[in-house]
Amino acid sequence: MPVCPRCGAAFTCGMLAGEPVCWCAVLPPLSSAPDEGAGCYCPVCLKAMLEASEG
Repeated sequence: MPVCPRCGAAFTCGMLAGEPVCWCAVLPPLSSAPDEGAGCYCPVCLKAMLEASEG
């Protein structure tokens, strides 16, 4: 189970779980991640980062 590099929460990755589409694929792409190559972010952090980038 992946762990969010931002908050440390464990979360389910749809691709690793064998689902046809991961939950993150329905969200818009993040224009720039604060830690390139850090891995995947949990749903809460990814949504917060998307909201913050919208201004």
